[in-house]
Amino acid sequence: MITLERATETLLDEISPVTRTRLVPLEQAAGRISAQDVRAGIDMPPFDRSPLDGYALYSGDIAEASREKPVKLKVAAEIAAGSFWDGTLTSGHAARIMTGSMLPAGADCVVMQEDTDDGEREVEFYAPMKPLKNICFKGEDIKKGTLILPPGISISCAHLGVLASVGNSRVLVKDRVRAGLLSTGDELTMPGEPLERGRIYNSNQFMLAGRMEQLGVHVTSLYETGDDAREVCEIIEREIAGVDIFFTTGGVSVGRRDIMHSVLERLGAKKLFWKVAIKPGTPVLAAIYRNKLLLCLSGNPFAAITNFELLGRPALRKLSGDEKLDLVWIKGVMEDRFSKPSPQRRFVRAVYEGGRVKIPEYSHSSGALLSLLGSNALIDIPEGSRGLEPGDRVDLVMLSAFAHFTG
Repeated sequence: MITLERATETLLDEISPVTRTRLVPLEQAAGRISAQDVRAGIDMPPFDRSPLDGYALYSGDIAEASREKPVKLKVAAEIAAGSFWDGTLTSGHAARIMTGSMLPAGADCVVMQEDTDDGEREVEFYAPMKPLKNICFKGEDIKKGTLILPPGISISCAHLGVLASVGNSRVLVKDRVRAGLLSTGDELTMPGEPLERGRIYNSNQFMLAGRMEQLGVHVTSLYETGDDAREVCEIIEREIAGVDIFFTTGGVSVGRRDIMHSVLERLGAKKLFWKVAIKPGTPVLAAIYRNKLLLCLSGNPFAAITNFELLGRPALRKLSGDEKLDLVWIKGVMEDRFSKPSPQRRFVRAVYEGGRVKIPEYSHSSGALLSLLGSNALIDIPEGSRGLEPGDRVDLVMLSAFAHFTG
């Protein structure tokens, strides 16, 4: 049995980041990891433009304007957004201009419509305007050649807006990590099928596949089977080439039907460890097969998700390069009592909010699921703890994107 920290180090030492890339349209790029430098190919704005509705003109023409002595100029043109005027303003003339429109030659300022008489052929101005006022200048926001997206960044909606503003329609991203998932157990029945006596529905497959998709991992291989070592070997051998990591659930303990030890022997896989000093999920099993990580999780649902969060996520983080998969550890203060002693390091479902930690209702056994609803953290209870009392300060690992996190 090894510590959680040593198990994590062992996994990370054995795997390398996925290097495949893919050119995707912007509408598919949110949340993906950028794979190259992207620099602006144009200035933004691409021309001097007006930030408001009003009149473009030469400021010297209205240097003496006032309410008592307004200055009247002829309207030489009307420039709508998306159009342009080829002419040049001469002294004594203004151009009516709309928000976002290209500033005409000869103009050095824009006066807002509200500070004029809103004239059509001629327009009166009631105050002077300094040169270069009310102009959005070419390249003011983004200059051509500016780095707007470095590699290794999770692409946000802001990135998409900037990329689109300088004309990029596609972006090169890291390919998503491809995962296989196999749930084993003679007792399992797929949801929707009649449930025979002595059997249970397969919850692990849907919980883990959903969690991976939620974290940006693409589950490309999804199977369930009974406790048949030969069949499990056949599935892994067939699917391993098409994935970057392969997860299984069940068959990892010491019972006569715990087949994963035999599976690894038949495959000739390199065993990394068996048993991690945590509860639940102690008998987690890890191996390398054809240079891919096999992570064999407990069959008990809460133990399986605990194994996945504490060991699977760090592995997926390294494979993907996606910092959103980082485990986030924080501290909180207990509001409730957890009376069970913990001779072994234990992880307990919890709700964290505003620095306070609550224990959800319902069962906390490794096979129970209902208390996961609403949980957004795991309390890390150290080995030898006699229990937790209200006011105790505790360490937690956040289940980001698992439930609402209000910290």
